[in-house]
Amino acid sequence: KVDHMLNRWVIRYSPLFDAAHYQAMSAFKIESEKVVAMCLNSTLKHYLRSFLELSDILIIDEVRQVLEAINSATIKKADRVLLFDLIRKCITQTPLIICAAADIDGKTISFIKSCDREIYHIERDIEPKQKTLFYSDYADVKTIIHEAIDGGEYCLVMVDTIQEAETLKEKCEQQNISHLCVTGENSGDDEQREFLSNPNKDNGYQVVIATQ
Repeated sequence: KVDHMLNRWVIRYSPLFDAAHYQAMSAFKIESEKVVAMCLNSTLKHYLRSFLELSDILIIDEVRQVLEAINSATIKKADRVLLFDLIRKCITQTPLIICAAADIDGKTISFIKSCDREIYHIERDIEPKQKTLFYSDYADVKTIIHEAIDGGEYCLVMVDTIQEAETLKEKCEQQNISHLCVTGENSGDDEQREFLSNPNKDNGYQVVIATQ
């Protein structure tokens, strides 16, 4: 799985695929792995690149943004051609490619077709649920969050910093509210791993707090 996102997203999504994390890999360890989650920059390492080139299935999450990232300032100019050629080679020769994107565009589709691949479009038929979106300044939103928690509502709260997550976590602990705090600091916890492997499953948490 190749992801353009930061390492924290790779950590977050690895359990969904029961995948080994690229940072835990070495040239020797990777030989025993069947699934590895990696970000774009990490594929510059020779053993991760070799793993990709020999894979039977390649999942590229947010494929449009992955391709755009190759030409961004986050990638050294000297590495751009190497990464572009690697992506093209893998798309061309890997038996099964799954490209996921909510906003795939014509340019991305044209690129995939240029790699001599047939494209099959799969769209999930999901019935949208009624949800309320609050948009205001932080003080108002914080009040709404606390009122929702106090009222016993099921809440998913996305915050910007670990400090904000810890503040809400302490509130839940003080009020004996079932909760899960999903941050990079507790990425190895069994509870977080179980939750991320199937977020739609009811694990009994009234409040889930996560850093973005």
